[in-house]
Order: sequence, then C-alpha cells, then structure tokens
Amino acid sequence: MLGGAARANVGPTLRAETRAVAPDAANLWVDGTAGACTRSQAPARYRGASACASIDAAWDACRPGDVIRVRAGTYAAQAITGDKAAPGCTVVGDSGTTIGELTTEGRFLALQNVTVDVGPAKRAGWAARASNVTLTNVAFHGPFVSIDISGVSNVRWSGGELGSPNATGGRRICGQDAEPLQIAGADHVTIDRVRFHPQDADPTPSPCSANGFHLEMIRLDAGTTFFTLSNSTFDNGDHSGTASVFITEPGGSVDPHDLTFENNFFGTNDSVGAFDVHSNVTSCVNFTFAYNTFRAPTGAFQCTSAVNTVWVGNLGANGPAASCFGTFINNVWQDTHSDKCGSDTWVFGARGRVDRLGLGGPDGFHLQPGSPAIDAGERTGYCTSKLGARDHDGRRRPIGGRCDAGATELCGLDDLVERRLCTRLAQVSVVRR
Repeated sequence: MLGGAARANVGPTLRAETRAVAPDAANLWVDGTAGACTRSQAPARYRGASACASIDAAWDACRPGDVIRVRAGTYAAQAITGDKAAPGCTVVGDSGTTIGELTTEGRFLALQNVTVDVGPAKRAGWAARASNVTLTNVAFHGPFVSIDISGVSNVRWSGGELGSPNATGGRRICGQDAEPLQIAGADHVTIDRVRFHPQDADPTPSPCSANGFHLEMIRLDAGTTFFTLSNSTFDNGDHSGTASVFITEPGGSVDPHDLTFENNFFGTNDSVGAFDVHSNVTSCVNFTFAYNTFRAPTGAFQCTSAVNTVWVGNLGANGPAASCFGTFINNVWQDTHSDKCGSDTWVFGARGRVDRLGLGGPDGFHLQPGSPAIDAGERTGYCTSKLGARDHDGRRRPIGGRCDAGATELCGLDDLVERRLCTRLAQVSVVRR
C-alpha cells in the first residue's frame, strides 16, 4: 500500500468549485513516493521527482485555483487538513485511484473520481469536518463503511455509491458500528446522483438495544437544516429496519427544517417505508417531497404538524401514514381507499404494493406503457422549474402534455433519438454520472 417548494436559502452558500482539468496536467501530483512535492505555477505533466507523498502534502502546497492530480494506485487513509481561501484546490484521481478512510478538515476542497475503500474497518469511510467541500464521482466501499457529516455547512456529494453493486453490506452491530450515512448539526448539505446499495443489521438483543442495531441508510439528526437529496437510488432489498431516511431530534432545541427530496428512487426495505420522522420532531417545516418513485410505502410522519410541507408529483405505494399530511399536488398512489388529498390520483389495489402502477424495467423503477402515472403530474411547475425539466435519468420532461408522476418519464416512443436514449437508460438502470 502506498503512502423545497418554498424553502428559504439563508446562510452561507459558498462551496468548493469543481473544475474541468486536462487529463495529463496539474499544478501538483501525488504518487505516494517521497518526492520534492514541488508546485508548478502552470499545470504541468507528471514528473516523479516533483510529486507528493499524500493528498494532504499536496494540499498544503497548493494555492487557490490549483489542480492536484493523483496517479492511479492504492493509497492509505487520507486526512486533508488546513483551510484554503475560495475557490480552494481541486483534487482529481486518475482512473483506478483508491484511497483508505477519508477525513476532510480543510475548507474549499473539491475531490473527484476516487474510490474510498475501508475494507472490513468499522466506523470508517468519510468524516466530514470542514465546510465548503465537494465530492464528485466518489464511491465508498466496505461492508461496514460509514459517512459522518457533522457540524458543517455547504457540503455536496454528487455522483458515486455507498456499498458495492450486487452485494449486501455486513451485519452492523449495536455499539460497534455506525449508520451508513449520518448528518448531524449540519446545514446546506446536498446528496445528488448517489446509489445506495443494500446494507444489513444484526437484530440480536444487546446491552445498547433490546432489538439490535437500528439501521437507517440516512440519519438526519441534531437540527440538520437545508438538506437536499436528489436523483439518487436506494436499491431494493435493503435491510433498513427503521427507514431509508430517519429524521430525528433527540434532546435538541432546533427541529430539522427545509428538507428536500426530489427525483429519487426509493426501493424496498425491512421497515414501514422510505421515511420515519420521529415524534421528537415537533413540526415538519418546509419539507418537500417532489417526483420521487416509492416501491414501498412512504413511511411514518410523527411530527405533530406540517408547516409548508408539500408532496408534488410522487408515485408509490399509499401516501403518508398521516392522512393528507401537508399539501398534495398531482401525486399518484396505490391503496385500498382514497384519502382525497389535493389533486392526487388514487389507484385501487393492495395496500403497500405497486403492482397497479405500471412500474418495471430491470430495477422496477421505470414507467411502462399504460401506467396511470403517465401525464399525471404538473403541466408546468416544480417539474419544469425546480427540477430543470429533467428526470432522475437526465431525460427531458415533460415528453407528453404534462410531466409524468414519479422520478422518470416514459420513453418518447415517437422520437427515435429519445427512444434510443430511454431504452439504453432503462436497460442499464444506473444513476447518471
């Protein structure tokens, strides 16, 4: 191994810039050897004698606006410390770059095209301890890999995955392991185009829990605000027993607020549904659920009131457990009865299932001809403004007269180019990178 609909956006908005760079040039290079770690004023080709031993060494030497390139290889854990002025420095991994546990303690860092593999280590993955950090196309691997974003602002993870394809994570044990992704006391955090592969938990009673590890793929805690989850996928078959997303505020004074969930695929899990808002959250304020596809029920919302909480253009198995919890606009639900919420469409069928909603494809998330979700969304509105007229897979929307409900549009079969793109995306069924 080498060395939402009406969300206010108050607070800091700066984050590290992600810049396009030439594939064979950089101001600093990292190759894991003990080179001189010399900065080039203009981006230059790799020279072993000038390379740095670690990302942190290159980070210490870089100046705002510089590009650091990491040569392909397997590196030890990387802790990046010390702030930079905006726009910071961009670290780019060559194809085949893998590092160990990542710790970010330097402001205005942008990291691209890296795999973080912590092996069998527990409570290891990414510790985000600095604001204004952007990760792009970064994958996190390991059976117990975990991400902890705490007390920071303006952090973005765009493109990548947690866990490994076609594999379920290890059985997490109460008192030994951490949640896959926990965000606590943070604001302006965005998770976009990330695929979450199934994780597992040990239900064996232990001193810390009578029913074992309480698994939730994402835990929002300690007054996390202005959080966005978009264009992401939660694979079917996850063993989260609490929810895919658990929202809580144990003992704190600030309820989480301004939370946005849009254009996501929520697969099946071992819980009551995709979301669980704990009863310790007094009020759900400025929560937006827009154009998501739910293979399982939406979940439990135990906050006592909904203030400016909006459901628009979603598709899935029954609506929120609390009837008409918020404002409802052009959603499509399958259930045994109708709650008559807003302008929603209700398809009568078995509760907790989606067999009448016309979903299919290899992953079960894509619309099929004849789906009641086709043209059931807005003509204009959230889908064309906030979502930029694009669906989960990057296709334009609407294709018909109105947006389709759910995270994807049905392929435009009358348009040859569109049909080819839709067919390819449905077959591959990957998060757009």
